[in-house]
Amino acid sequence: IKDGVFRAGLHPDELENLSRAGEEGRAIKCSTRDLPLVASKHRRMGSSEENSLWGATTVAATMRLAHASGISTFVTGGTGGVHRGGEISLDISTDLIELSRTPVVVVSAGVKSILDVKKTLEVLETFAVPTGTWKSEEFPAFFSPNSGVKSPAIFENGMDAASAYLVGRELGLENGMLVVRFGKWC
Repeated sequence: IKDGVFRAGLHPDELENLSRAGEEGRAIKCSTRDLPLVASKHRRMGSSEENSLWGATTVAATMRLAHASGISTFVTGGTGGVHRGGEISLDISTDLIELSRTPVVVVSAGVKSILDVKKTLEVLETFAVPTGTWKSEEFPAFFSPNSGVKSPAIFENGMDAASAYLVGRELGLENGMLVVRFGKWC
């Protein structure tokens, strides 16, 4: 989000501005709930090109904006999930909720390593989110290919993943899909 305007893709000069914005306090982390709040605030405040105000989107917010823009797939580093002890604290990422209600394929290196992989997969199952790994029987632990948790599904190639997503759309399912891969794609 640049100066209250939702963006898909940035010019190299804008990427440089965004990288400085974090250090200068001109960037705010935005999840889905924050989109209208940050955009309206930034629109009212106004800024110059060199002092642009930014909203740095989470996976959840990126899903919502991608869907609104007609983008059906995007790639990210790691997704949110259930925090360790989440059954007590209820600290569960909005990424999981957004995956349950926005029909976008998210391709990532897995859930962030500080999270509980097994509980995250249980929540994704509860929310009926198709989830699978790329050519691996084990769900990765973000920085490691090994989590000790079996993958709910395995995609052997791009057609496997695309076909699963398209069948879900044919069925009228409004959820997204999570495709996870550790390491190289080849």
